[in-house]
Amino acid sequence: MKSAEETLTHISEVIAKIYERPEMYGQTPDAIDSVLFAYHHVWGFITERPFAVTDAISELAPSSTWTPKDVESTIQFWQAVDKLAGINSG
Repeated sequence: MKSAEETLTHISEVIAKIYERPEMYGQTPDAIDSVLFAYHHVWGFITERPFAVTDAISELAPSSTWTPKDVESTIQFWQAVDKLAGINSG
């Protein structure tokens, strides 16, 4: 079984791969957003920082009106979340 650290490294690598080729993980901005949310949620669980991601999302989209418009803006949004939450996604 993989350790939490190995799993965290893998999750960070997958997030980076999603940023490189998002269309492999979802056909629409909403689908890509959902996949990224799921990986970020698991990251928060493993690091015992479950609110780091939701706090970053709230800071970037305080009115909870974030809606993915296109793939590029979706990736930029989640990269900003990474920076605020302290996720090393490459």
